[in-house]
Amino acid sequence: MKTALTATGVVEGAADGMARVRLDPGSGASGCGGCGKCSGERHAAVVAALTDLPLAAGDRVQLRELVSPLRAALAVFGWPLLLLLLGIGGGQLLGGRLMLPGRGAEWLAFLLGGAGLLAGLLLAARTARRGPRAAWQVLAKQEPKQ
Repeated sequence: MKTALTATGVVEGAADGMARVRLDPGSGASGCGGCGKCSGERHAAVVAALTDLPLAAGDRVQLRELVSPLRAALAVFGWPLLLLLLGIGGGQLLGGRLMLPGRGAEWLAFLLGGAGLLAGLLLAARTARRGPRAAWQVLAKQEPKQ
């Protein structure tokens, strides 16, 4: 299931089913911080949006951003947790096979779990730096106010 964040903006150009739209700083998308482009600052972000409407530069439009909450949760929580658990399990297994003296297997599991957690956090940060995987879509063309 996808949730939609709506915003309004002005078309800067349109061709071949795509439109470049400058989002209004005061529209619903400003201040959300989710897209990483505005982070709540009062400036207008320019986004590419899919459209099947005939649009021209200067047209006001309403947009929606499709966001996958599952993908975002996996990037932030899933990878670090998965790699932490794999590191702990691998450390226990490897420590048992190596027959480490005393608590060596536990320490190995602790160290590999920490390494897995660090790798998961780095993977999540890398995913966040690559930018959003959200797609914008033009919902409707707004009529100019008289």
